[in-house]
Amino acid sequence: MKNENVIKVVAAIGFITMVFVNYLANALPIGGITTAEASGALPNLFTPAGITFPFGDLSIYCSLATPSINLKLQKTKKQAASFAKIRKVYILTSLANVCWILAWHYQIHLAFSINHADLPHFSHEHSQHHEQPEIFAQR
Repeated sequence: MKNENVIKVVAAIGFITMVFVNYLANALPIGGITTAEASGALPNLFTPAGITFPFGDLSIYCSLATPSINLKLQKTKKQAASFAKIRKVYILTSLANVCWILAWHYQIHLAFSINHADLPHFSHEHSQHHEQPEIFAQR
């Protein structure tokens, strides 16, 4: 039972930290650029229109808050067991989101970032002569 309480606290702290870092990403902004600027500076084939971000963020954060809220409302062993199945992944997603925001804003492009020049339908010559987006070239 004590371990379960620790997990609940860690999950709640993870969620709050994730939301706070996402807030700071635009309020400060982290790394000197906003999330919209970071998104717009990296060419890709699947960035949605800017107007979709506030609605997407709201729906994502509400969806992610649900397990945290359910932690407090668990009344039965079945409900507790349900969260036990996802708790590690839930905590890891909060941590991964924080790491992703920091990497993105500090322009640490990791192996899981896909540059449009790396896609097969672009020529090899294009990928060799690909220039950094202007916002990142200034740094």
